[in-house]
Amino acid sequence: MTSSSLVTPAPATARPATQLLHAGRRAVRVLPAVFAWTVLALMTVWALFGPWIMPHSPTAIDLQNPLRSNLGFLFDPKLHPVAFAFTSSFDIFAIWSLILYIIGFSAISRLSRGKTAAVIIVLWIVVVMLTLIGPAFQAAKMK
Repeated sequence: MTSSSLVTPAPATARPATQLLHAGRRAVRVLPAVFAWTVLALMTVWALFGPWIMPHSPTAIDLQNPLRSNLGFLFDPKLHPVAFAFTSSFDIFAIWSLILYIIGFSAISRLSRGKTAAVIIVLWIVVVMLTLIGPAFQAAKMK
């Protein structure tokens, strides 16, 4: 049995998420590269634009949202933890990394960018909802 016979291709009528998972051995080898290139691009942007986004006074730095690259700075994390966590999820860098993941995963899975975007955005929404569990308990404890 050859190694290529161990990879089962996804049926033509498979859903996009299943087709993304069944992209084959090539996708398994290339998947870490997609993550690495996305993180490298984010680190480069943070290094280049971080000094302009950061407040100039060291005492004005908010440790929970130092770059103010999202709308979380509009809410006090102690008074409105759920609103702060939700708006902090919509970060410029997070949205840009989602775009890079969509481009990378569509290239390795050979799905259209629309189908890949649907899968990745749904997974991102699930992650955002899971990150709201802790602040929801904190808000319930405050009442």
